[in-house]
Amino acid sequence: MKNTVIDLMSGIGGLSIAFRNVGAEIVFANVIDKKVFEIYKSNVPECQVDVEKIENLNGALLPDADIIVGSIPFQGFSAIHSISRNANSVILFYEIRRIIREKKPKAFLFETDKSLEKYKKTDLFIELEKEGYYNKKAVMGAKEFGNSPYLKERLYIVGFSDEENFRKFVFPAKINLTKTFEDMIYVKEKQDEKYYKEQSVEKIKLRMGSELKQGMFYQYRYMKGGKFQIYELENCPSDFLYPFNVTIIKDSYGVRMLTPREFLRLQGIKDDFYIPENSGMKILYRYVSRSSLINVSERIAKNILCILRSEDIQIEETSQTEKVEKADQTENVDVENQIEECEEKYLDVKEKYKQIFLSYCQKDKDIADLIESELTPLIKNKAKISRDIRDVEYHGSFKNFMQSIEKHDFVIMLISDNYLKSRNCMFEVSEAVKDKDYARKIVYIILKDEDIKYYKDRSDSKIGANIYSVINQAVYNKYWQKQMQDLKAEIDTIQDLTYATNLINEQKMLRRISSDIPEFMEFLRDCKSLSLSEHIENKFSEMIKFMGIK
Repeated sequence: MKNTVIDLMSGIGGLSIAFRNVGAEIVFANVIDKKVFEIYKSNVPECQVDVEKIENLNGALLPDADIIVGSIPFQGFSAIHSISRNANSVILFYEIRRIIREKKPKAFLFETDKSLEKYKKTDLFIELEKEGYYNKKAVMGAKEFGNSPYLKERLYIVGFSDEENFRKFVFPAKINLTKTFEDMIYVKEKQDEKYYKEQSVEKIKLRMGSELKQGMFYQYRYMKGGKFQIYELENCPSDFLYPFNVTIIKDSYGVRMLTPREFLRLQGIKDDFYIPENSGMKILYRYVSRSSLINVSERIAKNILCILRSEDIQIEETSQTEKVEKADQTENVDVENQIEECEEKYLDVKEKYKQIFLSYCQKDKDIADLIESELTPLIKNKAKISRDIRDVEYHGSFKNFMQSIEKHDFVIMLISDNYLKSRNCMFEVSEAVKDKDYARKIVYIILKDEDIKYYKDRSDSKIGANIYSVINQAVYNKYWQKQMQDLKAEIDTIQDLTYATNLINEQKMLRRISSDIPEFMEFLRDCKSLSLSEHIENKFSEMIKFMGIK
């Protein structure tokens, strides 16, 4: 008979597949996300799967199993090596312990973040011993134990109810890394265009250009203070959170992010594994980042089954525990050296590369085109201009793009009469002035009626922004107050406000704009500026100097 397995908090099913691959039968699993359920059930169709929180599982109603496995999350652990019993991850651990008590399996395998091994003050392992289980642990990574050029590591905890079985069990030994970049990343296959167009990809291309090498992994990693680093590594870095800290490579068609499928491949998951390609990028990468290392856990699973079946563990798989503990201390050395080298080479890239947000009303698109065409050659390889018409993809969110204004180093605003009456433009202003030091990042040009000469086709000569007197400023204040009054009147006609959610949200937005515009107008009136003609005449030298672009 096959040994049976229960997989708790199974995620997309990495541990289940690892045990199934070595001959076990998965009889039950639980997930808390319907999307994850879809992925798990598609890849382990024979298993009973409940979409249920582990806190709600009744052990008495679960099928009996020889082995319980699971992934323990690692949020809530403090930096001083202590644990709050109220932390969600700790609560989940005690739920796992409860089910072990209720089901009394012969063995268990849990995996979690490798950092847990350092928390000497915790009583998690002692608690397992109280349940009558002898346990041992080891930090193991895909590179040295899974034959994959991937730096992801996990802490594995193995336990047995029988002391003799516990003494016989050993973790798998290190194996030589024989698989290469080309075995995992198919650089001659064109991927979906979206993987070539991410912002991180563009930033690395602009920063490194011809220095990018095929066969190397790059990571664009955000740091504190708005700075970022670029790492160049021979092995794929493990930590990433889309759209930040993503891993980037160069293939035969250009520079792009690693795809979710390639991340799975690095973790030992075959290409026939189902993932919903139509899911959002953020969701897909989140599922992938939490997947188990099948190329490692499968080897551990095989040794556990050998013990339960009273079979000898294969000689090439044996290892003394001391060797694994030693590996835990040394396996990161070359990774740390690589990162140190990268830090020396690419640290504080922000000082060399600026991001500029071009904020304008669509009616002034001709002026925006003119400024971009004039400015881009002058800041080439030193800064990049972001624009909605180019940087918002098909079906992309304009709101998300406008909110990104806060993350840019500078904002060029084309202030026209239409700009000051545009809801989207004033939303961008509100996002920009969130920064209490916004005056240092806003670069603006106040358009005049005479600038009509720069438009290709404009019949309305009223383009100038009248902001240099209190009376003229009041015109714009009154404009936005009237917008609020008109919207409020519309909302008052709706009896059930459940159907007015969007209008109420818009009302909040208009209130925010009305609150910000007086201070913003005074800022524009107080600061010295140059006209559009003056900027063109001096080749934007004053603007470039203000932004610190050399």
